[in-house]
Amino acid sequence: LQANGTDLAIEGAKLLPEAEAAIATRVPREFWPSLKCGVWDWGDRFVPAGIPRHILEISEWYEGRQGTPGYIIEGITEAKGRLIGEDVVVQDDLAA
Repeated sequence: LQANGTDLAIEGAKLLPEAEAAIATRVPREFWPSLKCGVWDWGDRFVPAGIPRHILEISEWYEGRQGTPGYIIEGITEAKGRLIGEDVVVQDDLAA
């Protein structure tokens, strides 16, 4: 768990050898420090109102990283595409 209390990191984490091998087949090790949001948490980001905002957050994060694997960008782009045409409100404060 990162200092912000929510993001889960791969770099430096204790991983099962099988999990580490599976990740290594999809993501170059030099990109591991940039990995973020590897697991959806069950907090505010997972409620329906938080999902669009979270998709935008991770879109900005990964599009700003050099070397982001194409399948990550493609998945985020597909998720953003599913939001187009829906009546989506991105809230700045989910507690409101």
